[in-house]
Amino acid sequence: MKFLNINQEVWYYYGYASQEIAGLMAINGKEKFQSNICLAFTSKSTDEKDDIYLAVAYKDKVSTFCFQLSSKRRQNMKQAILLGIEKTLRMINEI
Repeated sequence: MKFLNINQEVWYYYGYASQEIAGLMAINGKEKFQSNICLAFTSKSTDEKDDIYLAVAYKDKVSTFCFQLSSKRRQNMKQAILLGIEKTLRMINEI
């Protein structure tokens, strides 16, 4: 995670798939790209489900979400993207 300036110790402490890492990815990505908004996804899979973590950094606020989806991996990815769009639009409309 050198590109997004995430300390290796933090990475190991929380694991690559966590709300904390997703939040840092979104915050640091927003800064790195000098954008108004940044979405970050990370996930881990088991035979039974995918845990997908989403973070949205917008203005000075960061929101993180966890989706536990139990369809096939590709379908879960599509569903997570749609949920991410929905959460992002809600966040933008609240501010």
